[in-house]
Amino acid sequence: MFKTSRTISALVFCFMACGCAQHSNSDDDQVVAKINNYELTKEDFKNEALLITGSKSLPPDQSKAKEELLDEMINKKILIQEAQKLNFDKQKSFMKEIERYWEQALLKLLFKRKADELFGSIQVSRQEIEARYSRMKKKFIAEILVLNDKSVAEKFSQPQADFEGLKINFGGNIILGRGPSWFTYAELPPSLENALYSLKSGEVSRPINYSGNWAVIRVLKEQDVPVQPLDKIYEQVKEDLLQIKRGQALNDWMAEVRRNASVKINQKALDEINLNRRAYGE
Repeated sequence: MFKTSRTISALVFCFMACGCAQHSNSDDDQVVAKINNYELTKEDFKNEALLITGSKSLPPDQSKAKEELLDEMINKKILIQEAQKLNFDKQKSFMKEIERYWEQALLKLLFKRKADELFGSIQVSRQEIEARYSRMKKKFIAEILVLNDKSVAEKFSQPQADFEGLKINFGGNIILGRGPSWFTYAELPPSLENALYSLKSGEVSRPINYSGNWAVIRVLKEQDVPVQPLDKIYEQVKEDLLQIKRGQALNDWMAEVRRNASVKINQKALDEINLNRRAYGE
């Protein structure tokens, strides 16, 4: 969708700003070109030029650049008019494509607005940077299990728990298993990373609430990792922490919006949907 957004944007502009509703009462001195029954105004030209110049280079000479832009606009408008003659703009598939672009544009504006609101107050302290740096100096061989039952997760959390035996007995409760594998900082979600770095070799975490399920981490081995002095990578560590905090702020905001929304799911209708490609005639 994003690969075609610029093209669709240009089309939307043509249809909405200067395509479907034709300019019939424009002042002659404001009209740059007449293309059949469509009048391209100075304002239309400037708006359309902004879309085009974002994806192509133009001659340094302004007169030649404007001629090239105008020629491209005329060609596109003629082709759009030809498509309209064939009623392509009235087809359901076309309207769906416009709807998808509209949704993407709305989401982009929304996230930009919320990012501007949320990010301004986010700060990173020297203490947080030093704590992050200390994590960079260690890595672990650990096993992580995600289970759908807290009581089962607690069995894995017991000291000296027989992990292999428990995995056999409660395999049906394991949603996700990873390990033993090496884990370093910034590789896991914050809740799991915080638990991992609080453990020593041989220790097992308490059940961690993870996306509505329960994760358990067992550390098998820890090892030091050589890193540059903090003063050389201070800004990098700071930026990493800022990005993490910004991402968490957006996630928290989205979770709040979801909690405040009224959502009703028709499970019967959902169950009847077949995602097999053949069901779509592919």
